[in-house]
Amino acid sequence: MRRSPLALVALLFVGCPEPEPVAPVFPADYASTFLEVRDCRRSPEHELAFIRVLASPDAAGVYTSRTGSFPVGAVIVKEEHASEGCDDPIGWTAMRREDGDAWRWQEVAPDRVVIEDGAIARCAGCHARCVAPDHGFEQTCAEP
Repeated sequence: MRRSPLALVALLFVGCPEPEPVAPVFPADYASTFLEVRDCRRSPEHELAFIRVLASPDAAGVYTSRTGSFPVGAVIVKEEHASEGCDDPIGWTAMRREDGDAWRWQEVAPDRVVIEDGAIARCAGCHARCVAPDHGFEQTCAEP
């Protein structure tokens, strides 16, 4: 089908509709339903924020024991804090297990707006080195 030049110009001005916002991969009440798997500490990554790591119930045992495999849908949330008390999150980085060995990454702002979503290269690149037995487990950087 051939379109007239006027129709093409109209498409340029109308533009594409705004994409639907993406929801965080972790629920708003995660702090009461997820389990802490790493206590508050300074992170050598994540802009040197203080972090606390929580895991969904189906991920916590795998994360802490470093055995088995994370099931599809398992979620790991890294809370980022400005102070060593880890009592007021300034953002989150989350990863959710997808099909196979793939992870979906998210960077989430304090208002729970997803800033980045998907196969975020800097996340996947760093976590690719997190494999047993030396450093991490299944790309989670879980230490023994």
